[in-house]
Amino acid sequence: MTTHVRAYSALTRCYPAAFRAEYSQDLVDLFRDQLADGPAIHVWARTIRDLAVSVPTIHLERYMKRNPTNVVAVSAATLSLAAIALIAIAG
Repeated sequence: MTTHVRAYSALTRCYPAAFRAEYSQDLVDLFRDQLADGPAIHVWARTIRDLAVSVPTIHLERYMKRNPTNVVAVSAATLSLAAIALIAIAG
């Protein structure tokens, strides 16, 4: 396993456990395939953007299904996390 794949595999831990259990291996396999097809810098750029959007979205969906009374708090936290991620990506 390459350093890139190990690093991405570790980042998939940002997703909720149930999501990881179902999709983690598929995500890692897709990432590995993308590395084989193109430059790592391009793959990472797409991946970071995807993580910045999909991780908060999956967490929000999980909380919306489990505890509707916390939707406002989770929404605010998700938007804050997304904003921080976008600021980090933009530099």
